[in-house]
Amino acid sequence: MTDAWTDIKRRSIMNVCMHCSGGTSFLKSKETSDVSHTAKVIFELVDKTIEEVRAEHAMQVCTDNASNNMGAKKMLLEKRPKIFWSSCATHTINLMLQGIGNIKRFKNIVDQAKNVTIFIYAHHKTLAYMRKCTKRRDIIRPGVTRFASNFLTLQSLAEKRDALRAMVVDRAWEEMPIVKSKKEKDTTTTSMDANFWKGVTLCLKVFEPLVILLRLVDGDVKPSMAWLYGEMLKAKIKIKKAFGNVEKNYKETITIIDKKLKGRLDTFGWWKLYGTEVPLLQKMAIRILSLTSSSSGCERNWSVYEMIHTKRRNRLTTDRLNNMVYINFNTRMMSKRDEEDGDHSVHPATGVPYDVIGEAMGAQEQLQPRRSARVRDLEEEEFESEEEEMVDDDIEYEDDNDY
Repeated sequence: MTDAWTDIKRRSIMNVCMHCSGGTSFLKSKETSDVSHTAKVIFELVDKTIEEVRAEHAMQVCTDNASNNMGAKKMLLEKRPKIFWSSCATHTINLMLQGIGNIKRFKNIVDQAKNVTIFIYAHHKTLAYMRKCTKRRDIIRPGVTRFASNFLTLQSLAEKRDALRAMVVDRAWEEMPIVKSKKEKDTTTTSMDANFWKGVTLCLKVFEPLVILLRLVDGDVKPSMAWLYGEMLKAKIKIKKAFGNVEKNYKETITIIDKKLKGRLDTFGWWKLYGTEVPLLQKMAIRILSLTSSSSGCERNWSVYEMIHTKRRNRLTTDRLNNMVYINFNTRMMSKRDEEDGDHSVHPATGVPYDVIGEAMGAQEQLQPRRSARVRDLEEEEFESEEEEMVDDDIEYEDDNDY
């Protein structure tokens, strides 16, 4: 699995992870600030990694559906026709949710929900009063890139419907100076609108089957390849039922789902091409269906980068950063495995000792003698950047006295 990321120094970094029955392990990263992320660059990175872990241990490459990744997919197919490149199910389902959320009837409801949430959280007094009315239960605010967060926001609002409706008709709410604005009036109108709450209920019924499937493919608890296609069919049935099984009502939504499915999650590429040639059919089927359907393990790897590469340590070289992430991420993965699973000194997929893989992947520094704490402190003091003021980028609070 591979993905790209930009660190706090605006360096572009691509990481490569491996998924197997033991979970997701980090292999290496590469700084790509000086090159464009073309199909050729991605292909060369993936192909070199396959050589390093040995091709007989690789069955699949999983990335998102960006055009450069799809170009790399074609190059890999020419060189290694028995290794198939699959689209990330997490990314694909998020695109489904985005597409459905852009349908006018759903977009209007989502936009209204966002406006209510933004207004409440933009003012200290309205936020404090909302928390009082909901017994200190917050509304889940929508995210920028994860479209499933729209579902969580709607779900959170639905759970607090009675409290919010009671809040906007309370005298204490009406006596606030800020409630004279148009935004407040819109918030009050929306909170009391029965059609809005009916729309929220419909949105939840349509989004929920896909969000449940998203949680299935986005987790590391168990491989989801075996369940993906069947669960997608079930999700489509539930969505049709949400529309009363009336085709003219669900047609646009199902069309979006089918469009995103086509060529991504509707086939098992390796099985289709080579399944009939495998003598030990049952054994191979188990191996194939034990593969990951998502590259989200790469995204979880970025959180380790952010933890290590902080404002106070922002002069770490990419090589040192790679080595520290390699040790930290893989140590966490190994600690999660039960002691009875086997020898933790070797990689569960390849059987190769971790220290050998580490040397191949550029983690030689894990064998270097540790520096004293005093030396480390002196060096870090020298490279510290100036402290920056912590700012909440999510909300710009307005002055209540402006009204």
